[in-house]
Amino acid sequence: MKTLWKTACTAVCLCALIISMTGCAQSSDSGDEPFFPDETPAEFSTIRIQVTDSIGGTVVSGTTLNVYKSGTTEQIGSGYTVTNGKVMLYDIATDQRYDFELIGEKEKWAGSRLENWKPLSIAKQNLSLIQPVHGTITRGITPPKITSAQSGNGTLRDIDESTVISTSDKVRIVFESAVGAVEETASGPFGAKLGIGKAPNQMSGISGSCAVSKSGSEFTSTYTFNLEEVPDGKDTLIVVGYDIANNRIEKHIPVTFSGSAASASDLSTCKFEDLAVIAKRLPYSENLYSLKPVGGRRSSYRMLVRFEFTKFGSHKKILGFDLYRREKGRPQDFLFVSRTLYDDLKTETYSGQGFHVGIDGDSLLEENKEYEYKIRAFNAKSEKYSPVITTKLLESFTYELTSPANNVLVTSANAANFTYKCKISNTNMFGSAQSDYMRLGLLINDFRGIPRFGAKLFYVFDYGGRPEILIEVCNAAGTLVGRRKVSDLITAGILRRYGVSSLDDLVKVDKRTGIIEFTEKFVRIPFFNVIPIDATHGLNEPLAYEKGTSYQWDIQDWGSDDVSLDDDTALYFVKEYTYTGDDGNEGSCFARSYGNNDATGANAINGRFTFTIAD
Repeated sequence: MKTLWKTACTAVCLCALIISMTGCAQSSDSGDEPFFPDETPAEFSTIRIQVTDSIGGTVVSGTTLNVYKSGTTEQIGSGYTVTNGKVMLYDIATDQRYDFELIGEKEKWAGSRLENWKPLSIAKQNLSLIQPVHGTITRGITPPKITSAQSGNGTLRDIDESTVISTSDKVRIVFESAVGAVEETASGPFGAKLGIGKAPNQMSGISGSCAVSKSGSEFTSTYTFNLEEVPDGKDTLIVVGYDIANNRIEKHIPVTFSGSAASASDLSTCKFEDLAVIAKRLPYSENLYSLKPVGGRRSSYRMLVRFEFTKFGSHKKILGFDLYRREKGRPQDFLFVSRTLYDDLKTETYSGQGFHVGIDGDSLLEENKEYEYKIRAFNAKSEKYSPVITTKLLESFTYELTSPANNVLVTSANAANFTYKCKISNTNMFGSAQSDYMRLGLLINDFRGIPRFGAKLFYVFDYGGRPEILIEVCNAAGTLVGRRKVSDLITAGILRRYGVSSLDDLVKVDKRTGIIEFTEKFVRIPFFNVIPIDATHGLNEPLAYEKGTSYQWDIQDWGSDDVSLDDDTALYFVKEYTYTGDDGNEGSCFARSYGNNDATGANAINGRFTFTIAD
């Protein structure tokens, strides 16, 4: 039996963390077909470029990409048009480094450059480029320049391929721009950061101190980074900077790192605990991770990984962790997709959370495909790989309230027979290949906003060969006692007095039409009403309609607080995957698809509905 069906699911709210060649003809196709790196050694490569407005974000279309031999003005081709976020480049020499420049568009797209990038020596590969939305529209769209990159402890020297960067070294990067300073703004990116092996983002990378000066029309931003710890071996120092108008520069510099042996304890006996990868699908764009439009709207997703890293029951410090991914069932090796790098050894990504969290920053995931992940935790000298965990990207859907209709006037007699219905837009969500269960609730408030009835449940599509409802209940004293199987309540005769002998007497699910219905009997059962009256007790009363009173209703998961919107989520479907952890215990990973997003209410897309008892 799956873990979540026995216990409550742990909600992980991580939205706020995220902010995340030769002159051959450009391909005219969209590049939507699967494109997997080919590990066959090759002198020339085909590069599929994905252009998004943030790490893994919404695709950019209509801008121009220029490609140069690195450090020169020798252009490869005559400029490439970005179409639906895609550009295809062919016959790219793998022994050459390249610069890429995305031309900005005032009031729409900022300018962006990637410098000194070297392809892998393989026949096919992907490259992600970022072109942010133009920020301060009164400013220009020219990317900043990196005019100096130095490192050392005391005397600083220019960084090149022969440079060895050690623990406790300083790195100094100088940016120049006529647009504005490279520095963090209240509504923009992080200013400048360092990454090792992967580009930094809001959650990852090394931050530094900044000094800004201005001479004439030129802004100079000097960043100093103190390296408390670095991984050992050859790798790439990646510098990323954003000016105040979101113009972006990213530069790759191959170097050698020399980590401290003193702080590099052995990680081989450590364990990954509470390991999970969480795939969250949303029916609207949140400018994070986007797929093709569904039903005329652009949907989004987030692929998050979280874990605790321990030794003998205590949290163990690490310098960072890498995330690897492959499509399940394909023979390819795991691909390195993201790195979370700390500026010092840490036991958690953010203070007080108690766990590490990272993102798959790749925007090339496809719905209805299962993916396997593994994590490499590391310090300067040691590493440990996690068990393989699985998830998938579910399809998107929305749902609407249908009955009782909005603003309807009814008699008390008719209200007593009310059923509450919503309709799911995508009936594929009910299939066992798509989801295991849906999580939802019914909430009914009076005109003053006071909750009168609230219930929360899991509807499991296949529980030992039949459907099941796991519903939160109170006991006779109103004490919240947790989730119970409705079939057990029926067998025990507890629901007999309410005329309930089957699941359909309470909740009906029509997989053909997408209609979900809470029956008139459902709201008559007092111990289903778990509206909290304190930390441990629910209201434990049937719904009684009052004459002359208006009511609001919605189908959603209203969290732990029936009044506040802070922990509300829309009805959502879940596909659950299990794995065996380091300790031999079973763990779970969750793929979720929500019927709405937080920004538009976290409830039915047309809710909440109102009705009035007229007599």
